[in-house]
Amino acid sequence: MAHKGKDKSQSEHPDEEPLIRRINADEIPPEVMPLGSGNYSTVYTGIFEGKSIAVKRCKNNNHFDAEYRFFQQVGRHRNIIELIAYCRTENVFILEKGQCSLMEKMKELTWKLTRRALKHIAKALIHIHAKGFVYMDLKPENAVLVLNEKRKKGKKREQEEEDGGQKMDTKLVDFGATTRKGSFANFRTKNYSDPKQRVACSTKDDVYSFGVVLLQLLKKCDENGVIDVIHEAKTNQTFVIDGDLKTSMDENVNGSSSRRQQQQNQDVKRSSSALLE
Repeated sequence: MAHKGKDKSQSEHPDEEPLIRRINADEIPPEVMPLGSGNYSTVYTGIFEGKSIAVKRCKNNNHFDAEYRFFQQVGRHRNIIELIAYCRTENVFILEKGQCSLMEKMKELTWKLTRRALKHIAKALIHIHAKGFVYMDLKPENAVLVLNEKRKKGKKREQEEEDGGQKMDTKLVDFGATTRKGSFANFRTKNYSDPKQRVACSTKDDVYSFGVVLLQLLKKCDENGVIDVIHEAKTNQTFVIDGDLKTSMDENVNGSSSRRQQQQNQDVKRSSSALLE
């Protein structure tokens, strides 16, 4: 009879966190509600040990193995979705569940929340690149908002009221396309990929995608409008952002002279600049 519990086998990389829980097929939670389906996997919500989670079922072994290797070698990070458990025989991952994607929330994002999301995405990419990988699939649908239940108490009231009293972290999901730096790139996300399309993948691929996402969040357009957004930025050398976001940005800049708010603006610039290193 198979042993249930944590898989304490050693990782290929001893400096990483090797302990990812392995479960049996009969421990996989039943579907509560479908979340989405793509070429390589289907995702649904479920309940695992009393918590609402996301269950991702990969459609082939290669996709499962690629994503599993990513989690093993990259380790945990605040802005990368957490892998809770896995079932190798069924090609299933049990994952932390996000509230919604940036695409779903885009129209409601203020400048403060947009700035925070961009900083979190940049930090996740920097961590992925430092581990020798290129994400290769950056788009608003693959960045989800997750309630940070461990936020510290005693902060100023305006911080507590952010996101309606809930502190949200932005985390990247779906690492099936993630590739080692310099490896052959067999997948690039339509509309978000570098048009130069180098054969070997590079961190520059993610930097280009980050720029597209940045423009998209400022313009608040859907995927069909991405091409127009890029064309506008390249042709006019200027960029007209969404009206509501512009108002939010003006209010934030004009009414915010505190050191903390100035520091937040600088954090986004530093995080974005670090991607180019």
